Amino acid sequence: MPFRDMRSTPYVLIWLSLAGLMLYAGTQGFSSDGAGGAVGRVALLPGLAGMALVLARTGDQPLWRDSLTRWAWIGWGGLALAEVLEIAQGGVFGAIRLHLALPIAFAPPLYWLYRRFSNVSAAWTISSLRAALLLLGWSGAARLFADLAPAGPALRPAFAVMGILCLLVVGAHSMLPQSDRNPSRVMAAPWAAQAMIWLILGGGLSAAPSLPGLSWARHPLLDEAVDAALIAYGWCVLLGGANQLAAELRGQNRRVTGWIPFWLIFGGMLLIVAGLAAVGLLTAFQAALPGGAPFSTDSDGRLAALLEPFTAFWRVGGMMTLTGALTYALTYFLRRPRPIR
Repeated sequence: MPFRDMRSTPYVLIWLSLAGLMLYAGTQGFSSDGAGGAVGRVALLPGLAGMALVLARTGDQPLWRDSLTRWAWIGWGGLALAEVLEIAQGGVFGAIRLHLALPIAFAPPLYWLYRRFSNVSAAWTISSLRAALLLLGWSGAARLFADLAPAGPALRPAFAVMGILCLLVVGAHSMLPQSDRNPSRVMAAPWAAQAMIWLILGGGLSAAPSLPGLSWARHPLLDEAVDAALIAYGWCVLLGGANQLAAELRGQNRRVTGWIPFWLIFGGMLLIVAGLAAVGLLTAFQAALPGGAPFSTDSDGRLAALLEPFTAFWRVGGMMTLTGALTYALTYFLRRPRPIR
């Protein structure tokens, strides 16, 4: 269905998120501590609202009778509420946002993309979306229990494994649309595939410290790595949606932004996540050794020097991501849909 009667509001919101991506990548590239996760999360909200508007205007049924649209608005509201509560109260609301609100919020726009680039039916889309939302809820709740351990440390590994398995089943659901594509040449399918990679990677990293033998691995920078992976998941959904919208408005079955920003953003975010996770895990491991102390208090500086290459990872990754975002913005502007007179 062409989007020729759409107004520009979703595009303005998506552009705001793209500007936020550049700001977040800049903080990663020029900061020394991997800070900026809050910037990245807040930057996702305008784009998610834009995608919810798109779903509302292109649904097969009126607004609240269309399942994709209804779940998109609920997901956006849940993520925004979790962000507000985390800022106001902190504590458990940060974990709820990380494990539940962020993964669930971008599932409906992701399934909207499945319908655009594959031959899956509307009935399969809705049934699979409901299953995915349920699995994401179970996975998030399991990882919350593993993290907070209200039932005791003995159950942490079981909850962690359950959380990872649920994410893998969600990934299995994405195989059908990826393997049964229609003749679309738009970049929506690669962005959707990258989004699923980040979702599973972020969930796996968040559950890792609860697995047997890895209880020492808890560290704030590992949480930053999980945040970065899930932020990348949301951005991939938004960037794939922006490609699809521009292609349909132009009425041309072609790539809009190409492979260069795709690989730059993927490689940059991979370096950011790897750098943050490596520094966090090495720091936590050294502190867990008998008589160990944090790297920052090491007197001879040898251990701190060991971290320098991994610290450089997220800086280089931030610059790559920033370059990819700028390239995406430039090519998107040059191939933007023109007003229909």
